[in-house]
Amino acid sequence: MAQAGPSQSTGRDTGTNPAEGFGLFKVDLAGHLNVTTIKQLSTLLGLNPGEIDMIKGSQTPGLEMVNLLDERGIITPTDIRDLLKMLRKLKLAGVAGRIQSSFQAKTYRANRDQDLDLEEKKRDFIKYSKTAYRTYYETAKPFPSIGKYSVNSIFVEGGIYYLAQEGDSMQKPDVLEPLESYNDILSSPKTKSNRKIIEADPGYGKSTLASQFVYDWCTNNPESPLKDVEILIFLQLRQLEGVKSIYTAIKNSIVPEDEDMDEACIKEILKAYRKSVVMLFDSYDEYPDKKTKTDIFSIIEMKMFQDILVIILTRTLNLPPNLHPETKRIRLTGFGVAERRNYVLKALADDVQLADRIEIQLQRNPFLRDLYQVPLFSTMVAHIAHKWPEIEIFSTVTRFFTYVIACVHNHMKIKKDASTGVPAFETELAKLYRIAFDGLTQKNQQLAWENTYLVSELGQEFYDNYIKLGMLAQEVVFDISLCRYKTVARIWHKIICEFYASHHLVWILSEGASSVASSINVKETLNSINPLDHQYVYRFACGLNKSAADIIIKHLQETEEGRQFAILCMLEQEEKSDQFMQSVKDLVSITINIFSFHAKLLQGSTIQVLEVASAKQIPISCVYLGGCSPRVDESGLNLILESGLSLSILSSLQKLMIFDNNRRLTNEELAAILSYSSQCTSLKVLWFVAYDLQDTIPVGSIPSSLKSRNVKVWNFIEYGLYSRLNLQTGQWQACDNRGNLPGEEGFDAGMVYQWSLANFNQEKPK
Repeated sequence: MAQAGPSQSTGRDTGTNPAEGFGLFKVDLAGHLNVTTIKQLSTLLGLNPGEIDMIKGSQTPGLEMVNLLDERGIITPTDIRDLLKMLRKLKLAGVAGRIQSSFQAKTYRANRDQDLDLEEKKRDFIKYSKTAYRTYYETAKPFPSIGKYSVNSIFVEGGIYYLAQEGDSMQKPDVLEPLESYNDILSSPKTKSNRKIIEADPGYGKSTLASQFVYDWCTNNPESPLKDVEILIFLQLRQLEGVKSIYTAIKNSIVPEDEDMDEACIKEILKAYRKSVVMLFDSYDEYPDKKTKTDIFSIIEMKMFQDILVIILTRTLNLPPNLHPETKRIRLTGFGVAERRNYVLKALADDVQLADRIEIQLQRNPFLRDLYQVPLFSTMVAHIAHKWPEIEIFSTVTRFFTYVIACVHNHMKIKKDASTGVPAFETELAKLYRIAFDGLTQKNQQLAWENTYLVSELGQEFYDNYIKLGMLAQEVVFDISLCRYKTVARIWHKIICEFYASHHLVWILSEGASSVASSINVKETLNSINPLDHQYVYRFACGLNKSAADIIIKHLQETEEGRQFAILCMLEQEEKSDQFMQSVKDLVSITINIFSFHAKLLQGSTIQVLEVASAKQIPISCVYLGGCSPRVDESGLNLILESGLSLSILSSLQKLMIFDNNRRLTNEELAAILSYSSQCTSLKVLWFVAYDLQDTIPVGSIPSSLKSRNVKVWNFIEYGLYSRLNLQTGQWQACDNRGNLPGEEGFDAGMVYQWSLANFNQEKPK
């Protein structure tokens, strides 16, 4: 580790003053860089042709390159080793030697004086960081109207998977491999890289995980890989509007206002101790400067801090562009039964009876099974049940959130005088709905507003009440355009923001657009809401108002993905009409495809439809899983897809086809799939396509119900090469080129195999 850094030495131009000595060196360095060398360095730095031409066309191209090297941290007043490495890589050892001699002559005395000073500055910086971060990890609020928790007292790990990125989805589908612990994100060989993306759908605990990492570092958790990291840079990207420099972002987020540590000092610390620095960027999906060239993007793309570990957290469907090929992706997949129970026992006083009661009541509601896999919703239910003994049985997500908001208001009434309550504020709520809608749907998404603006729009009384309720949360951020700190407020969680926004969408569709004086274009409004980004805006709106739902569903049915998502929106209507059930029946009467490259939202929508059909005993013709690498969970009741979503037992399913090119299954894995299939009581045919299976399977591993129902189990290895499992002997028997055993006829497996390949290739994104 380098032992050098910035200093406040008072030497003159002899080189004992760091700034003056380094300035003299930069002038000398510019003289060593000719046009050819500048062009070669530009290529190594990843500059595009336009940027290279701009430097070469300057009157002082040498100084332009030197300033760029300084901005990128390639050279600092204490270290030019990165530049020397680049020059030697270009086989310019002679130039490197002369530059090194110049640097030593002009900065040696200053660097020697700085050695001890740097260590002190680093200690100060770490102290500032831990003080700033403490307010973050000690103020977790799993439910709006309750008190604040330390994140470590409520953190429960859900499903965590590493996403392999090798190959294409046809010949070599991506595979999700489970990680044993959140610490494996940092330390597992599977995730070894200096750039890591942690992705998850809304409510799946990205920010909670980030907060736990911060807690582990601040408290020197002995079980955490972060215990050996000297410096942790934690930034909430949503707070960095207009901030182009990473050093400015760090200073404004970490360094106290009354301390004089500047950007240059921070730059020197990071440069000198870069071997023991980790950066953690939360809320990329809310980053306001996605259209601007900033240091954040240079860092994500590995154009800066190449030897520093950087972790970025974002929504699944909102990945940064131009990711470096070495970037590893980790996905959070939510809570199962065990995780829900663990949360109750950890966060709510080890209440075993409460944990049992919640699980019993959740099993009564098949429509919202996916809802409680979302950690945010699961924790909400736990805290509601802790306060109110009887959990209402919900049939829609909209009904659940309406109940949550009512519980928050009721909690405020209990805390205040019972006769006072919370004012209705209907006019102000309508304004908040509009603010939330505009913020979500505008080109540069806005999810935080200056408190003075909200007070002017909503009134002081409403604002104060919502702060006390916990539905609005305040934070102090630095406004780079005004060079001052300001207080902003944001709605407690983005999904709550979508709930509020959905009310305004309902108004637009049911009243606003029908007004004579209205200039609202319904089509443009709906086109501004991408269901893959704002699924809950649509779902809530459909649950709130039937006429709005009719317009939304008609709009969604105009696209391939939208058609199946429209069914999910229909699920939000409390009254399930005959039209709804007919739509489900029509959809499952033909093959239902779930492909590995489908968006998770589309996969989830499809699974919802299948489970509704199964619950109503509507026959499901065929489910085709393309490249999803399904595995059976420990309970034996769910197929877990590589996306992390689960497909439960479908009692009305007639045919199941699983395609994974040349995937090898052990007999234990095959037996688990056979066991799952046997519980689909209407199943007649199970097709494996292009699987590598063992020649025999122990007869005891074959469920008796498959035998009694004479379920056909095929493996289509390639066109013209088929085998069928003999359920009595456990042997795979060769079939003819149509898939029939000796003495059979009438079945043409070749058509199935060809359809499988053609369908997968046709659906696969180009």
